[in-house]
Amino acid sequence: AKKEAELEAGILASVRSTMEVKAMEGRAEATERRFQNERLEAEKAQLDWAIEKEKEVLAKAAAQVEEVEKEKNGLVRDLRRANSETAAWRQKADDLEFQLQKANAAKKQAEEAEERGLKLRREADARVAAMLEASRKEAMERALERAAEEEKEEAEKQQPIPPEPPTAPPPIPPMQSRVPAWLGGAQPTSSLPTTNAVPIRPTPRNKKKQVKVAMPATVLATHSAVKVRASYIDSVSSAGAPTVSNAQLNAS
Repeated sequence: AKKEAELEAGILASVRSTMEVKAMEGRAEATERRFQNERLEAEKAQLDWAIEKEKEVLAKAAAQVEEVEKEKNGLVRDLRRANSETAAWRQKADDLEFQLQKANAAKKQAEEAEERGLKLRREADARVAAMLEASRKEAMERALERAAEEEKEEAEKQQPIPPEPPTAPPPIPPMQSRVPAWLGGAQPTSSLPTTNAVPIRPTPRNKKKQVKVAMPATVLATHSAVKVRASYIDSVSSAGAPTVSNAQLNAS
């Protein structure tokens, strides 16, 4: 009975220890499961936080990408506008270059026309001066011849005057030029003293008849031709016409 009691006590102790071990294993498993659940929750929370951070970063990146796209579109518009403006300015520069070439060509033509007009004017002035000089010489020669003839006729018509009793020696009359003063002749001068000189009575011999020289028809025609030629040369110089020959000038 004693051994049976000890055996039953041993069996009960072993069963009790076995149950305690199982209880401890159960508590360990529960603790392990709790730790695993807590670790999973912590990892889930960490993942959620990381996902939120990633979402924020992605949102910021998307906003930055949108801003960059806007800037890019603006730069593209500016580039297109600059290209169009560059093309317009290039076209304007080409137009200005063409206009400058045309202006230079017109200036060169005007200078050539002015040079031709000046050359024509110098030639016409030289011809006119030669014609006027010839006409003047011819008119002077005719006037001198006519004055000499009239003086000779007046001298033949006059009668000699009887001399008066001299009271003092009369002064020697100055030498008078046969050329009238209006044609460039010398004026009468005297180098003798005239304090006690006896005045000479005006006689027909002392009176000089004024000679009026009429302009010949050739001189008047020359003057009219000179005026016509000068007006024609002015019109040619202002219009920039080509060189005109002497035959065309004479015909005009």
